[in-house]
Amino acid sequence: MAIVRPFRAVRPRIDLVEKVVALPYDVMDRKEAKVMAKGNPYSFLHISRSEIDLPSSVDQYDKKVYQKARRNLDIFQDDGILVQDEIPMIYIYRQIMNGQEQTGFVANTSIDDYVNNIVKKHELTLLSKEQDRIKHFDACDANTSPIFMTYRSNDRLAEILEQWTEKEPEINIETEDGVMHIVWPITDEALVQEITEVFDGIESLYIADGHHRSASAAKVALKRRQESPNCSGEEEFNFLMSVIFPEDNLNIMDYNRVIHDLNGLTEEQFCEKMEKVFDIEESKGPYKPIVKGTFGMYLNKKWYKLVIKSTYKYGRSLLSKIDGTVLERRVFNEILGIKNLRDSSRISFVGGIRGLKGIVKKTDLHEGVGFAMFPVSMKEIMDVSDSGLIMPVKSTWFEPKLMSGLFVHRFDSFNIIEGDGETSSETKEYIDSVLETVNRKDGNQKEFVQAVTEVFNSLGPVLEQHPEYIDNNILERIVEPERAIQFRVPWVDDEGNVQVNRGFRVQFNGAIGPYKGGLRFHPTVYLGLIKFLGFEQIFKNSLTGLPIGGGKGGSDFSPLGKSDEEIRRFAESFMTELYRHIGPNVDVPAGDIGVGGREIGYLFGQYRRIKGAFENGVLTGKGLTYGGSLIRPEATGYGATYFALQMLRHDGTDFKNKTVAVSGFGNVAWGVCKKVRDLGGKVVTLSGPEGYVYDPDGVTTQEKINYMLEMRSNTDGKIEDYAKRFDVEFFPGEKPWGRKVDLVMPSATQNEIHPIDAKKIIENGVKYIVEGANMPTTNEAVEILKEAGVIIGPGKAANAGGVSTSALEMSQNSMRLSWTSEEVDAKLRDIMKNIFNSCVRASSRYGFGYDLIAGANIAGFEKVADAMISQGKY
Repeated sequence: MAIVRPFRAVRPRIDLVEKVVALPYDVMDRKEAKVMAKGNPYSFLHISRSEIDLPSSVDQYDKKVYQKARRNLDIFQDDGILVQDEIPMIYIYRQIMNGQEQTGFVANTSIDDYVNNIVKKHELTLLSKEQDRIKHFDACDANTSPIFMTYRSNDRLAEILEQWTEKEPEINIETEDGVMHIVWPITDEALVQEITEVFDGIESLYIADGHHRSASAAKVALKRRQESPNCSGEEEFNFLMSVIFPEDNLNIMDYNRVIHDLNGLTEEQFCEKMEKVFDIEESKGPYKPIVKGTFGMYLNKKWYKLVIKSTYKYGRSLLSKIDGTVLERRVFNEILGIKNLRDSSRISFVGGIRGLKGIVKKTDLHEGVGFAMFPVSMKEIMDVSDSGLIMPVKSTWFEPKLMSGLFVHRFDSFNIIEGDGETSSETKEYIDSVLETVNRKDGNQKEFVQAVTEVFNSLGPVLEQHPEYIDNNILERIVEPERAIQFRVPWVDDEGNVQVNRGFRVQFNGAIGPYKGGLRFHPTVYLGLIKFLGFEQIFKNSLTGLPIGGGKGGSDFSPLGKSDEEIRRFAESFMTELYRHIGPNVDVPAGDIGVGGREIGYLFGQYRRIKGAFENGVLTGKGLTYGGSLIRPEATGYGATYFALQMLRHDGTDFKNKTVAVSGFGNVAWGVCKKVRDLGGKVVTLSGPEGYVYDPDGVTTQEKINYMLEMRSNTDGKIEDYAKRFDVEFFPGEKPWGRKVDLVMPSATQNEIHPIDAKKIIENGVKYIVEGANMPTTNEAVEILKEAGVIIGPGKAANAGGVSTSALEMSQNSMRLSWTSEEVDAKLRDIMKNIFNSCVRASSRYGFGYDLIAGANIAGFEKVADAMISQGKY
């Protein structure tokens, strides 16, 4: 009995369905696929025919093609183009073409049913065509194309289809070929269960179309079973994604034949031999058969009607009575000398969708003979399948075709194609040459050079697999800001003296969206620091999956010790220059160190005053009264904690009873303290420039967390104040990295952890470092920590919660909406989970194993690099 079960489909976002769906992979060649996908980055052809994204010199069956398909599938999911349903469902799928509709179920069917012939076949498959989809499904860890199946009609299933389709569909689109595609997810769990039970009483399912796909998926499953002998049989790879229509819905079209020559016969000799099998009558025009046993023949620009002679003796088998068998045996084999239709170069097949004109065109091209067929029936197909026989070659042409991209079935086995991690000498030479250029031009900007070096260390295998990045000189382009703006900021202090500071805004890369990045007001700010932060922001913003480019800004002004009025006067002067370089669709700054809600308010007030318009999408981190988002102040700390949670879950644990050493006491540290507490752990250290405090009871009470806000709002606040307030120990001049804890989360500023600190962390048995700050660990310390097996969650990934929520704030501003804190928190949690998964996949895909630093660099880089190539030499 047939096993049919629900699954969690990966499906296009509703607003992108029409852009995503594409014709099946096997109805076009490479050139046609490339034309179809041109100008549409959402087309599913980037997954099903991923060779279109590689140079034409790469063979379409090269390993790189399958790796590219997996990478594109991951990108589509990471970017929210494809979204996986939360619960397993069965779906109803209806197609309407020329007024005729077919409606069936989308569900998983069993590989075991396929192997045991409960799912029945009527075609042979070619190993070469199987190998392509075996590699594709295995690489993608997914069924990317459904199998087209049918079943003998069932009254209860027909009733379910009729009743459920009275509801409003979730998807209702018309593709360019005029076919309607309509989808209803069945959300009623009891009904889903009933459907599985009804199918359990159906003896057989029949493959209508997709024999190669089903054979390939079965072989992938059997291979994985061998690799995992303890598998339960319930793993997702044990099931085929199938669209199952009742037999009485299906429209089978003719599948016609054109022979390229007459096997050396003259036209007269050929017709003389044909007359032994057929009654032949010249037709006044093109002849399309209307009953079984008749054919149209096109020869020397004339049409003929052929009828199998009444005296013709059929064999005893079912196959002998099928029109295709008669033609194959008596004409192709005996008269035209074609013994094997499957691999003969002398025959072409023309689908009925192309009409009789298709036969004429192909026949005239070869100066041969064409045959128009009467379509086989579903009864013939089912009878042949039930008998374990195989239909004549190319007997069925089903229309309409199942579109690719409407449904994807991911195996969720986290099986990732491992890269070999190799980098050729030529690629290394290219990377080294760009690094040499960066050092020559910007060697005095040590943080920027450090950041570039750290990213480039991960990109060798990526460039090896994607020579187009070298051909387009992406590395040298990506290290140069699109523009860097420096300006003076004069302001008047409370004594009436004119002070002058420097302002900066580096708009580093806008390939995937408007520039986005914070403003930092701190005495250490200079151009090199802002370039480092802006460079990191490119990849951080890319990882979020949101459409935002990389930028950063700030000033060497320090708010510490300044009055509110001095800060206001400075902020207004700063914005008087900055306003001309920013805008909601150009560049959207946010806060950073030294720039909180107060400073953002002053900046926005001046922007509004100058522009004379309420463009609150120009800044994020705003107050709630004028367009800010809930949990934005906590977002960076929350995001880092959510990322840490994914790292813990990867190792089968969580935050319960875990201790955390945190540096800083600003927004990031505050958010970390709150969320770690909520997840069952405790933060036991906080720090400032003058030292750190150790609180063995943890920063867990509301009083302690609120006091962090007090210290932040006090321009003279010091971490020692916390020690005095709560009677805990203060360690002047020291960092918190000598404490024995479960996790270390540096959350203050760059380069906090040096080699000497790394050795202390290792000695204390710490397994995880999660960077809440930007690049808080030096490259030398990173190497020591990695060598010791410490897992590092890099800042460009773990620190992305702040900019993610800023982008969510931009969305709310654009839609004139205000989401609840629960809504924003849920979206942030999902974003951080997706970032973690992207890092894991990218790292393994290019041979780095489980290396989140490499994964973050690669996943962030690829999306931006691809966008840069798409936009020309900008």
